[in-house]
Amino acid sequence: MASKKKTVSRDRIVKFAVKEFSRAGLAGARMDNIARRAKISKGRIYYHFKNKDDLFAAVLQSAFQNERASQAAPEHPVSSIRFWSDFYRHNKEWSWLLIREGLERRKENARYEDEARRYWEAAVARMRLNSGPGNWPEFLNQSQLLLSLVAIEIAPIAFPHLARLITGKDSDSAEFQRERMEFLTTFAQFCVDRGAPSSSSGKGPRGPLPL
Repeated sequence: MASKKKTVSRDRIVKFAVKEFSRAGLAGARMDNIARRAKISKGRIYYHFKNKDDLFAAVLQSAFQNERASQAAPEHPVSSIRFWSDFYRHNKEWSWLLIREGLERRKENARYEDEARRYWEAAVARMRLNSGPGNWPEFLNQSQLLLSLVAIEIAPIAFPHLARLITGKDSDSAEFQRERMEFLTTFAQFCVDRGAPSSSSGKGPRGPLPL
């Protein structure tokens, strides 16, 4: 029973730490805020975590250990890009954790890195396995493709001011979201069609565009 209580307490701390770190980053996050929101003492946080860095690493690790979204994601490019666009939009805290981690730990080997690497390597492996006719083109570098898709999907979240300057619309508005989804859907379908066998020549995938 005591062990279960410790686990619940630790998980509760991590849950509220996600909100604080995604909002303020590692440098700006305050343990007092986490304790207040979690309705526990600050001493309880330090019982489970040595310091703020230790808690931040646990938060990032928990994000990559949660594979429910990956398991629920459809494989077809059009459905997949719509799914992940919705996921990042409705889970902005996770998106901001990715951004904060990149800004604040880019020169360090974070302790969660093995977990994160396995997560992304598995995602690339799934893309390679499913690439080909009717899916992402095989001739594309799947690692670069995944990186580019993540960037495309979180760009309006990371740069709302830039989205507004370029499109003239608020990135949270219904009009922007409708246009964004139409663009992403068209982009994904274009990639599928580009990798499909050419009906005119019968020579297989059309391959990359000439430079």
